[in-house]
Amino acid sequence: MKISSALTLLCLLPIAVGTVGANDEAATAAQGGLAGKTIVIMGDSSTTANMWPEAMQRLYLPASCRVVNTAVGGTHWEHIAGQWFRAKAALGDQRPDIVIITTGGNKFPDPASSYDDIIALCENASLQPVSPETYAVLNLRKITKEAPAVDLYLVSNFYAGSFPAKNRTRRAYRTQLTALCDYFSCNLIDLTSQSNIRGYLEKDPTQRLFTNDGVHAATDAGKERIARVIYGTLLRNYPPLKEPAPSQADTPAR
Repeated sequence: MKISSALTLLCLLPIAVGTVGANDEAATAAQGGLAGKTIVIMGDSSTTANMWPEAMQRLYLPASCRVVNTAVGGTHWEHIAGQWFRAKAALGDQRPDIVIITTGGNKFPDPASSYDDIIALCENASLQPVSPETYAVLNLRKITKEAPAVDLYLVSNFYAGSFPAKNRTRRAYRTQLTALCDYFSCNLIDLTSQSNIRGYLEKDPTQRLFTNDGVHAATDAGKERIARVIYGTLLRNYPPLKEPAPSQADTPAR
């Protein structure tokens, strides 16, 4: 399928939009740093609405936080342009405060993909200069140009140990994501080293706790683990608002 045809197909797929959280007014006040923010989530099957984004909305995000999720299973970096187009259509004149992108993983299980293929997803093997021809660079440049104030996060996925033969390419890809984050001055959420989901255990069906297949964190425990790590990163950049100290007029007389 040609890229243009694939993007046309992506534009016709449903968009997950929500403001749902486990969150009354008190919880919203406690999470004040994210209250009222708009988050766009893009990526592949690890990021679709029924994965960690659902758990993050249900468990953590304030009710006033709007989430637009255009992730589609099986996609690569070249499809992010179509997902961004759909997110903008859903938002209208509004621009997102936060964009989170998880993609690239569908290249790894492919026996035909090589170390050079993974490098080519982002930039050249020397890391500098960032190549303007690659899909990742072109799409990130487009997003940051159209939403220059956006707080951008790239996610390195957790399942390195699930495909031991591909660990070299996975490490190379994480290095490339780090270089992209340096170039675009954005945030890396490194689930490869910080998720506490161990791929070498999850690849064994008798050991699985966080995944249903060794790759997708589709169990409740897996969704909640990933959501907690990603939300924790957001919370460090958007800490809860500090409650004002009571005035003397509010202090009861003794």
